[in-house]
Amino acid sequence: VTNMSYMFYYCSSLKTLDLSNFDTSKVTNMYGMFNYCRSLTSLDLSNFNTSNVTNMDSMFNYCVSLTSLDLSNFDTSKVTNMNGMFSYCDKLISVDITGWNTAKVTNMNSMFYGSSTMALTHVYGELDLSGLTNGFYPSSYTNPLRGCVNLETLKLKNIYKNCNMTNASKWSINLGDTNVKDDCLTYIIDQLPDLISDKKLTTTTNIILTLPKTNALTEEQVKIATDKGWQVANTTYHLASY
Repeated sequence: VTNMSYMFYYCSSLKTLDLSNFDTSKVTNMYGMFNYCRSLTSLDLSNFNTSNVTNMDSMFNYCVSLTSLDLSNFDTSKVTNMNGMFSYCDKLISVDITGWNTAKVTNMNSMFYGSSTMALTHVYGELDLSGLTNGFYPSSYTNPLRGCVNLETLKLKNIYKNCNMTNASKWSINLGDTNVKDDCLTYIIDQLPDLISDKKLTTTTNIILTLPKTNALTEEQVKIATDKGWQVANTTYHLASY
């Protein structure tokens, strides 16, 4: 089998699944595989081999009864599409993506998007944004974090790697309503480009990382930013270079 797209689509009354004997080593497409499995309360995918999968679009979309997912065994090195992968999983509190390689993902639109009651608090691991060419804003469907008002744990890397450095509207990063912990925010700020060492960026204008208004920058975070040549525009919620 190479295609498992929509395999359990709309099995809305399904409460348990034993997939421990599945050999997924040749699968390339898991689009919507568990889409609308609204009654699943847990899912063990620890035996899944996803080394050849390129499409995980809407894979867990509307799995509204799941409270946690451990996907740390997933090999995502070939995945290019994670559009809406966990969208509307409103009871999902934690997702473990430790060890994921998302460098080739070009579509993370509404990846964790949910309703106003979205419970997601922890995304363990990091998201490599190398493949993205557009920035994201709280209300934009391109924002993988749209609607994540309770998110505390998340690490973003390579925020500007493939960005057009002359068009701030395309790649500015806005964390929206998230309330990330200080250690995660420090990590994100440390991932920003060094404007001092990378001379080609020193003339760039309006590079902006907008933080949630619930976050106030610590002295450590401000120092990391200023040591990179960034100007802190407002220590309560955002920093920018001019």
